[in-house]
Amino acid sequence: EFVLEALYEGGRERRLLTFATYRALGGLEGAIARRADDVIDALPPEIQEALPAVLRALTTVRLGDEVTTAQPAPLAEVANTPAKSALVDALIAARLLVSDDNAEGQAVIRPAHEALLSRWPRAREIVNANRKFLETRAQIQADARRWILDNKNPELLLPPGIRIAEGEELM
Repeated sequence: EFVLEALYEGGRERRLLTFATYRALGGLEGAIARRADDVIDALPPEIQEALPAVLRALTTVRLGDEVTTAQPAPLAEVANTPAKSALVDALIAARLLVSDDNAEGQAVIRPAHEALLSRWPRAREIVNANRKFLETRAQIQADARRWILDNKNPELLLPPGIRIAEGEELM
């Protein structure tokens, strides 16, 4: 939506949408990255500091292939501080995040486009810096799902050692 708006603004004088303007914006991915930087840079530093926590909540790692993807997250869990709430509100207002209700009627948010995580240099740096956290969280979540699907089989509980230490570190 905002890419179309930027195209419109770029061609307003001639009342024409052009590929040249689209390329100058950097295509969809470039426009998203530019818009995200503009939104974040306009916020006070204490709100900008919430970006890594918000992005961690909205990102997951597919186990086995190291690919990071967007994931929806409960709004109440992501925006659980005034700084995170202000950041999420700004990103929703800029149409970089979208808010919706899940099947249980709970408000969830997610990136409006996967390019926000993959093409925005600031987000890529944050995701790469938090890769170990994301991998460990994904593994623990997979273990928890397996445990629940197997009727909470006590044999599937994590034994003392590294895996428990990793989970405690995440907490």
